[in-house]
Order: sequence, then structure tokens, then C-alpha cells
Amino acid sequence: QRAASPIDRLRQWASGAALFFTGRVSFSRAKFLPGKFRVLSFYLLTEISDPAKEVEAHKTWCKAHSLTGRVWISEKGINAHVCGTSADCKSYANFAALRLVPGQRLRCKLDGATERVVETLRVKVKELVTLGQEQENAFDLQHRGEDLEPQEWAKRLEELAHRRSGRLLDIRSPYEWDVGHFEGAERPECETFAEMTPETLGLSDANKEEPVMI
Repeated sequence: QRAASPIDRLRQWASGAALFFTGRVSFSRAKFLPGKFRVLSFYLLTEISDPAKEVEAHKTWCKAHSLTGRVWISEKGINAHVCGTSADCKSYANFAALRLVPGQRLRCKLDGATERVVETLRVKVKELVTLGQEQENAFDLQHRGEDLEPQEWAKRLEELAHRRSGRLLDIRSPYEWDVGHFEGAERPECETFAEMTPETLGLSDANKEEPVMI
């Protein structure tokens, strides 16, 4: 019996996951979560006109519901990783969705934990990714890629494996890339996000119509 390939394992994971919809929020998690605590994670790119005001609102809400963890907010969006009860984590996701993307759906990840993964709460104005001032100013949220569900990602990987048109870039840090990366992924010659440009990623105008998975 052959060993399961990365695509097989990803497909198995996707088929064992479930989407749970609550209001404007979709939670992706395993069907059974151990422990009495939950760890909620979401990363949202959206324009925020007053990050300091959002920080105070989110800090007040999290403290009132005993959530711990960290929430970074900038003019470009929010990155949250918090821990609390299942009900409080889901309520916080709905709170964030209503404030930041009313009428749209916020995708979140929910994991189980037997104890609090962190005891303190930090909510602050902070860049989501350190790009450098020049790239930060040039960053346009309206020009971004399409988010793929796990099943669609696995399908695209399988198509690439059969030499369909397209490229796969794994742009995690060098350490993370060495620990593990997608089979067939190209490794950009960059050490930090600030060094990533269309040129360093090999994305020239000549091949701009070619699908790129990142």
C-alpha cells in the first residue's frame, strides 16, 4: 500500500473538516474539539480608518469577556489570536465581523485547548506584516488574490502535479520552509516579506496571465 501523498493528506483533512456558520462568521474546525477552551484565529485585510479607536473597542470587549491572547490592528486590517470559552470566541468573531465587514462573511479558525494558551491580553496598533514604508504605502488592498477553500486548494495542487499551467510559491520564512513545504513549491530567494517584489518572485509581465498559487 502506497504512502499517502501531501495531496492525499490535505484531501483527507478537508473532508474531515466542517464549516459552522454563525451570523456573518464561518468557522473552520474539526468535528470534535477537546478541552474546555477554544483558540480563535482570523486574519482580515480591510481598510480601517481609525486603528486606535478599533483597538479601544476590541480591548474593552475582550476584557469584558475574559478573552486572552493578542490582537493587532492597523490601517490595513486585523490579525487576531485569542483564547476563551467557545461561546465567547464565537461572540468575539461576530463582534469583529459586524464592526469591520458588515454584510460580509469573516472566515475564522477554531481550535480546542485544555487550558488557556496565554494568560495575558494584548491589543495594540501594529503593522500586520513588516514590509517597509515604501511597500506599505504602495500596498493596495483592492489588488489581491482569491482565497481558496481546502478542497479547491487540493484540486489545484493535483492539477499542477499533472503539469497543468501554473506555479506554486511557498513564501514562508526560510526556517518554516525547511521544516516543511508543499511538494513542488518554488522557494523565493528572499529572507523577509520586505524583499518580496514581482521581480524577486519571478512574476514578470511576460507570464502575468499564468495562475500563481501562494
